[in-house]
Amino acid sequence: MSRIYRVLVTSADKFVPSKLRPLWEHEAGPKTIFFWAPAFKWGLVIAGLGDLNRPVETLSIPQSASLAATGIIWSRR
Repeated sequence: MSRIYRVLVTSADKFVPSKLRPLWEHEAGPKTIFFWAPAFKWGLVIAGLGDLNRPVETLSIPQSASLAATGIIWSRR
């Protein structure tokens, strides 16, 4: 998997504009897991917020369970 990821990042390097280059090259930028793990976690949170306006019968149990599980894993006392 990491070989495929490296190829994708290398090919994307050509298309990154110069203004975004500092973010792209940052040690915690999009080239690392330190960027993508929180990005996906926030994606789950935003999807969960979208459920506030939905009827209870249409809520996704797997989505709610994954949001709860990641919240429990990453919570601190």
